[in-house]
Amino acid sequence: MKTIKTYHQRFWMAALLAAFVFTACDTVNTSQDNLTEEDIQAIQTIIGDAISDQGEGFMSEMYDLTSDISQGGMARTLAEGDGDIATTETRPRIGPNSQYQASYNAETGWHQVAFRRYYEGELFEKYMAALLRYRFSTEQGRFLEWPRRHQEFIHKVEFEGRREGFHKGPFRSSEYLRRGNWTLEGFNTDVMTLAGRQNNNGTMSAVLREGGTAEREFDLRFEVVDVTITKPNEENGLLEHYVTGNINYWITITQTRNGESRVVENRGTVELNGDGSALLRLMGLKRVVKIDLSTGRVDETPSR
Repeated sequence: MKTIKTYHQRFWMAALLAAFVFTACDTVNTSQDNLTEEDIQAIQTIIGDAISDQGEGFMSEMYDLTSDISQGGMARTLAEGDGDIATTETRPRIGPNSQYQASYNAETGWHQVAFRRYYEGELFEKYMAALLRYRFSTEQGRFLEWPRRHQEFIHKVEFEGRREGFHKGPFRSSEYLRRGNWTLEGFNTDVMTLAGRQNNNGTMSAVLREGGTAEREFDLRFEVVDVTITKPNEENGLLEHYVTGNINYWITITQTRNGESRVVENRGTVELNGDGSALLRLMGLKRVVKIDLSTGRVDETPSR
C-alpha cells in the first residue's frame, strides 16, 4: 500500500515540476486545425477515462449521484438488487468501497460521504479517494435527512463530488483530480433531467507505438447540455444504457519533449447514446469515434 500513501505527494510534485519546465522552455500552441494523430489519440484516451465508470469519471459520478446513502453505506437506488454499489458483478474492475464515513448537517441539509476504492488486477492497479456532498429535497423544497427511508419523496438531488486517484498499467499510467457539480431533478419520476459540469485535471504517461514515452498534463471540462436519465428496468440495470443527451467539452493538453513544450487545445461534443456508448466528435475533424461508457475504451475505427 506504499503506492497509495505516496501518490498525493508525487502528483503535486510532478505538477509543480511541470509548471517550472513549461515556463522555462519554448511553447508551441496547436489548435484543432493542426492536430496530429498522436494528439487525437491522447484526447480520446483522456476523455475516455473521464467519461467512463471504470475511469472513475462521469458515469461513476452518475452511479454515486443516484445511489442510496445512509450512515451504514451506499447502495444502488435505480437498479434492481441491493448491496454496495461498487461490488456488484455488473461493474467489474471498480473495487469495493472502504473506510466509509457519512455525516449530516441539519441546518444546511447537506449529507457528506467519504470513502476509498482500491483495485488490483493482473496487469494494473487503481486507487480513488472520494468526498461527496448530497442534498435531497422534496417538490416543496423540504430537505430530507433520511433519503433511504423517504425515497418516494425525493424530487431533487444536489451533488458535489471530488475524486482523486491514479491508474497504473504496463503501457499507461495517470493521476487525476475530478470535481463535479450536478443537479438531478425529477428523481421520483421515470425520466430525470441532469444539469451541471465536471472539471478534470491530471497527468498521463504513455508508451508510444513508435517507442519512447509521452508525458502530458491535461485540463478537461465537461458541461451537460440536455442530458436525461431514465430509470433502469429489471433486465438491465446498468445506468450506461439509460443516460442520453449531449455533453460539451473543452480540453488543454501540455506535452514537453526535448525541452520544447506543445500546448494542444480542442473542444467538441460527447453524445450519450443510451446504449452503453457515446460518440465523441472533435471540433475541426469529420472523425467520430465511439467510447464505451463502462470501460472508457475507444473504437479505433472512426465513423465519417
